Formats: sequence, C-alpha cells, structure tokens
Amino acid sequence: MQDIAATWNSSQDTFENETFHVFREHKDQSTIGTQAATTEKSHKYQALPDKIGSYQIVAELGRGGMGVVYKARDLRLKRTVALKVILACTHAADSERKRFQTEAELVARLKHQNIVQVYEVGESEGHPFLALEYCSGGSLADQLNGKRPSPRDAAALVASLSHAMEHSHLAGVVHRDLNPANV
Repeated sequence: MQDIAATWNSSQDTFENETFHVFREHKDQSTIGTQAATTEKSHKYQALPDKIGSYQIVAELGRGGMGVVYKARDLRLKRTVALKVILACTHAADSERKRFQTEAELVARLKHQNIVQVYEVGESEGHPFLALEYCSGGSLADQLNGKRPSPRDAAALVASLSHAMEHSHLAGVVHRDLNPANV
C-alpha cells in the first residue's frame, strides 16, 4: 500500500487554494485549475469584447475565479475555439500571468482524446489568452441539467473521466477543479 501524504500546492498561499495529493509520490506534481467561481453579480453587466487578437468573440461559455471562457471564431484558421482570458486582463498581477502561462504549458503537454488541446497561448492589447479546442454540446453540468444519469451512462462517464485523469496524472499534472461545469 502506498504512503498517504497531504501536501500543499507550493504556488498558492491561502487555504482556499489548497491542493491535496493523495499519494506521497504525487507531492511534486504540477496542478491545474481555478479558484472558486465568481458570483453572478460580479459580471452580470459586463459586455462581451468584439475581438481578442485574431479571435472574434461569439458568446461567453463560463467564468471561474481566474478567468472567463468565450466561444470564439479563429479568423485565421476559420475554426471555432474556446478562448480563455484572465479576468483581470491588463490589471493581472505577475503571479496570475505566471499561473496562466503554467496552466497553458501543462495542458499543452497532455495528448488524450478526452482532454482539450491547446491551440495557442498569447496576449493581445494586454489581454493574456489561451485558445483551446472547442467541444460543442456544453458541459457535463449542462448535459445532466440536475438529473441523474442511468447507472450504465454513469459508469461510462466515470470510465471516460478516469482514463483522462489517469493520463493527466501519469504526465505529472493534477487538475484541482474537476467538476461537471469543467467537463
């Protein structure tokens, strides 16, 4: 049996951002994820930008503690992408920008059918962004819509997620915010 050890995510200082690695050999693994989601009030009246870099913004897909994800159209390659942008944009602290860059590097090294691919990481007019593979159909939370899947569907979903997370963990990456809204 493996030794169990709780470790802190070394890049975070607060309890809310604590990451527990279950097995001792995982204590030095990198982690990805975001802090708690922002409240509805904090972004209710913000208008969508028209364009970020060579990406035409189509719709907002979701928000987290660190960023907002848009459905966007890559004007150069004529494809739809998920465009993640730091919420603070031009006001982002160096630590936020570094964490964003680290997330991009970590996700980019993962190649698995159930993990979105990184297309580009960049900055446009002070807006750091990450262009990711867009998956139509919404999130798992959208698909479930508060309903329980059948046992067979639930088992298939768990198997699919388990394979993706195993691949991630074997590559040394631990996702800190795996939940239905992020699947």
